[in-house]
Amino acid sequence: AARIAPGGEVIATDLATEPLKVGRERAQHRAVNNVQFQPADVHALPFRDSEFDRVTCRFGLMFFADLGLALREIRRVLRPGGRASFAAWGPFEQPYFETTMGVVLRHLRGATLPPAAVAMFKFGGAGTLNAALQQAGFSDIEEEFRRVPWVWPDSVEDLWRYMQQITIPFRPLLDSIPAEERAPVDAAVHAAVRPYFDGRQVNYSAMIVIGSAHRPRSDGA
Repeated sequence: AARIAPGGEVIATDLATEPLKVGRERAQHRAVNNVQFQPADVHALPFRDSEFDRVTCRFGLMFFADLGLALREIRRVLRPGGRASFAAWGPFEQPYFETTMGVVLRHLRGATLPPAAVAMFKFGGAGTLNAALQQAGFSDIEEEFRRVPWVWPDSVEDLWRYMQQITIPFRPLLDSIPAEERAPVDAAVHAAVRPYFDGRQVNYSAMIVIGSAHRPRSDGA
């Protein structure tokens, strides 16, 4: 929003109201006035055809109930030639997850990732996001896997406590930990994370997939 001010406008959407409330507070704190916050379902966006120059979604694509429908809605609200950009998680096999939920899986005999957690990594295979965008009618598609810094600016214990509090996809796995195993699991996670802690923060790297594509200029949808 700040980058395209004063002539441009941003509309930020979410299915839940709490993130929108946080967004409004942050915008007010930063004196950013050209952004609106609006509840919306990506499967039925409340916007006109060809209304936007750009659409972006960060770490939400994996959770769309009907991926094809959602992507077609995004294409619909883009002007012909407009660009959509996405960021999603790469594979599960990376430090952030392997030192937390991976430890839980190894500790609990027979445990598996819940379906919602599996869905988080649906774009972890090369070409997966590209194929979804192509099927939804986008053109000029680019897909890139990129390793980026993923830093938690606090203690090992705080990272694990926070992750347990906010996670939804992994909740069934966490709830399956027997009471007598809680302390051993916590200790095992702390031990796995600690090599990444420098005394001030936890220094992970994360493998993410970035995709971008255009609505074809001749697209009448």
